[in-house]
Amino acid sequence: MSQARGSLSRLVLDFEKSFDTDPDTKNGYIVPFNSFTVASDRALNTPETIQNGRAPKAPFDGNIDVAGDAVIPVDLANFWLWLKGLLGTPTTSQESSVNLDSASATDEDNGLVGLPITDHGLKSGIMVTITGTENYDGDYEIKEVTTDKIMIEETYTSESFIFSGSETVQPKVYDHVFSIADTLPSMLFEKRFKNPSAVMKYSKMTGQRLNNMSISMGGDGELTASFNIMGADEILQDSPYDTEGNLNELALQRLHNFQVTLNEGGSALTGTVTTVDLEITNNLDGDTYTIGNGGKRGDLVEGVMGISGTINALFNSDALTLLEHAINAQERSLKFSVLDSATNYYKLEIEMPEVRYGRATPPVDGPQGVRMSLPFQAYYGDDASIEGLKVTLKNNIETY
Repeated sequence: MSQARGSLSRLVLDFEKSFDTDPDTKNGYIVPFNSFTVASDRALNTPETIQNGRAPKAPFDGNIDVAGDAVIPVDLANFWLWLKGLLGTPTTSQESSVNLDSASATDEDNGLVGLPITDHGLKSGIMVTITGTENYDGDYEIKEVTTDKIMIEETYTSESFIFSGSETVQPKVYDHVFSIADTLPSMLFEKRFKNPSAVMKYSKMTGQRLNNMSISMGGDGELTASFNIMGADEILQDSPYDTEGNLNELALQRLHNFQVTLNEGGSALTGTVTTVDLEITNNLDGDTYTIGNGGKRGDLVEGVMGISGTINALFNSDALTLLEHAINAQERSLKFSVLDSATNYYKLEIEMPEVRYGRATPPVDGPQGVRMSLPFQAYYGDDASIEGLKVTLKNNIETY
């Protein structure tokens, strides 16, 4: 039999009904991944029994430890699933509709029709639903925009609009807002082992929770996030988790390091920071092995969340200001945005309204430019709207 290939592997993710219990209705997703090292380990422990000589006695099984890491590409669609596992179920809202102006549709070039909307703020590439018109109701992709007009691909028909409030353009854009939840969902994963001729086995891992996420923003590498995962059990099976073949698979809408922007203390910070390392940890309690559970964990309980990181920067006047904030123990704020270049609309945003920097004066390592690495911690003190952390994923998917 030929060797299993990593390139032929497949990773499936679903959310459990309760810890280590399959959902009543399966809703699994085939998710893209760079690596996935989560696996079970059960130590063979050595007994200390003395019995008639020096010959070793048979080992005995220890507890089952399921743990490892997943490196995941950061994107606009699939990343929602990982954020839910890390932070809990988000609050989702659709962006507000806008009204067509009291004006007429226009016949544009290249088979496009212009629809008048003053100061609409919409971008090309997003989908909208038009209602209340005589000729243009339906779902469209915005092809082009001006300040007061959107263009859709449609056969031109003369029509004047009356600005009645019933002729609307509804963006199919959704804001998924994640915050720090009191409890986290448990997950299951299925890893497929396949060689060029056949599937060898399916590895189903149950009772899984995300312990932490680490992400490095900046540089010219691939923008990925690494998740540390802990779980209850792993079972090797001949059949897949979803035998009906009803798995979901979302298109990969990749985000990139060059799209990252940083806002510090309410103002854009450019030309200074090279990379930012961020870690969000749930501090799961993994020492939860219970009697009668076959050596498996009985739960994985969340601790107090930790939010920390490091700003790596060229030591210029802006970096000196950051260092002075640290020395003076001043409260600051940080917001990272990754804006999709194709639409200039969809984005991932990580906001921490209360941050303290650790004092770390930069060294002089040689004749070249001086660089600074400044640690930070986010927390919740008295901010009126955000308790430590808010993550917003803006995309075109309403429900998962």
